[in-house]
Amino acid sequence: MRTELDQLKKTMEDAGQADPKLSKDLAELQKLMQQVSGDDLKKQLDQLSKNLDKGDAKQANQSLKDLAAQQEKLRDNLEKSLESFRRAAAKQEFRATQQDAEELARRERALADALKDAKAPEDVSKRASQQDELAKKTGDLGGRMDQLQQRLDQLKEQDASKAVQEARQQAAQAQKQMDQAGRHAQQKRSQDAATQADQAAQKLEDAAKKLDDAQKQMEQSGS
Repeated sequence: MRTELDQLKKTMEDAGQADPKLSKDLAELQKLMQQVSGDDLKKQLDQLSKNLDKGDAKQANQSLKDLAAQQEKLRDNLEKSLESFRRAAAKQEFRATQQDAEELARRERALADALKDAKAPEDVSKRASQQDELAKKTGDLGGRMDQLQQRLDQLKEQDASKAVQEARQQAAQAQKQMDQAGRHAQQKRSQDAATQADQAAQKLEDAAKKLDDAQKQMEQSGS
């Protein structure tokens, strides 16, 4: 569980949107984790050991029951808090991923327009490196969608997970079209490159819309 908290913290940082409330919730969860396995537990175990050493079986038995009850309560609270935090982290990841998909779609559309307007062959070939950069970023975006889908599977949000999977497939198709556009640009075939770039932009727009639908599905099921 402690490892998962560390992973959730890293996810927040990678998303680039450090929500103050989520950061506060994470700190509270880490504090609760310390209560479950930290100094408080050690003190109670020490007291239990003293009662056993004194031969006070009745008191030791009561201490053991109190300890078990307290630990069970703490663990229940931790699980509930962790579930809430997982959902909040997923929502943040949704927002960041959708925004990146929309931004990539805008940049790809602008590149398609530039390819349509390109006159000189060197202008077309220059766009090839820009296309390669956008294709790489789209691949990175797909990796983050995979991670988001895994998180949704963990939350048992099957409908939202399926929608993210579809968005992932659209992003993969966009990346392939970007690769083709890049090759056309290198060959100075501006109109062919522009056509592929336009199609890639549309796929990314579709992926962003699918991510928005998936987030709404998760919010509805969790309400």
